Amino acid sequence: MALRIAVQMDPIAAIDIRGDSTFAILLEAQKRGHDIFYYTPQNLALFGDKLMARGSTLSVQDQSGNHYALSQPRTEDLATRDCVLLRQDPPFDMGYITTTHLLERIHPKTLVVNDPAHVRNAPEKLFVLDFLDLMPPTLVTRQLDDVIGPYLTEINVTSPTGIRQIKAFGGADIAALFWEAVERKSGNGQSAAGSR
Repeated sequence: MALRIAVQMDPIAAIDIRGDSTFAILLEAQKRGHDIFYYTPQNLALFGDKLMARGSTLSVQDQSGNHYALSQPRTEDLATRDCVLLRQDPPFDMGYITTTHLLERIHPKTLVVNDPAHVRNAPEKLFVLDFLDLMPPTLVTRQLDDVIGPYLTEINVTSPTGIRQIKAFGGADIAALFWEAVERKSGNGQSAAGSR
């Protein structure tokens, strides 16, 4: 089932496709025939009750320096999409937090992955403290004379990496597993944009 997806991410021109997990997810989305609408966070706006984004149709290819093409620039109501991917990198500042509040306006009727409230409520530097049994004694501070050493320092919930490396080392195809889960979720109670 082809989906109409949108992706909120950092400028695609600047990503390193060799390690960028969002890029791996987009390659798999395109392979599955999903329509991809791309926009950056500063192009998101709430107009009355409509969450609008200024962006373009995106196509991708696994070729460094020539990894994307944009076409059909336009402004879209994100509620007309089947799924919105929240994939921008930190800093986890007020601009980031504001985008999570805006995306909550369409979720869950339009599936937002990951859930904006959960992204906002799981700050990476503090979320690890929910797993104290798996960690050495831990200090959270802004002082620069702490020692990190070989310890777990964060759980990246906003834009995790490593998808391409896992597959390259013979592990699971995380991008394919991701889209299988999204497609199942979109097929269970999520209406396709064409039927709205």
